[in-house]
Amino acid sequence: MKPAFLFPHNWRIAGYILLTIGLAYFALTGYSGYQLLVWHHFRYEQSLSKSIDECFDNELQLTFIVAGLLLIAFAKEKIEDEQISQIRLESLKKATYLNYLIFIFIIWIAYGFDFLFYTLYNVLTLLVFFIITFRWSVYKMNRMANELEVA
Repeated sequence: MKPAFLFPHNWRIAGYILLTIGLAYFALTGYSGYQLLVWHHFRYEQSLSKSIDECFDNELQLTFIVAGLLLIAFAKEKIEDEQISQIRLESLKKATYLNYLIFIFIIWIAYGFDFLFYTLYNVLTLLVFFIITFRWSVYKMNRMANELEVA
């Protein structure tokens, strides 16, 4: 069986670094209203009387967070075998089910701008749920293998 494309194992560290940078960047600028990068050469006219400076903080935050989550989620394990591939597939299936259940819930409770806000973060939850379920499954598999060695 031809293996699926996965990032090298040591790229997971880069993923954690990017995720940490993205989350710290979000904590610094996300809710405080503080803008770190306001680029004035992207000024545009919203109306005849008001111009807006475009701020690229949100784009950079999400780029760091998504890139970090992708590297964490799809980096190879030290030993990448068919059992790990099966766990990866099952974890992705469970994460997809959970992600869409949450999305259906959001459809019924959120309206307007809140709906867009929650939908944006729901895009990230697929990767987060996948990482959590995959890591938990690998942990359980390793714990069970260690218990069999001891016995």
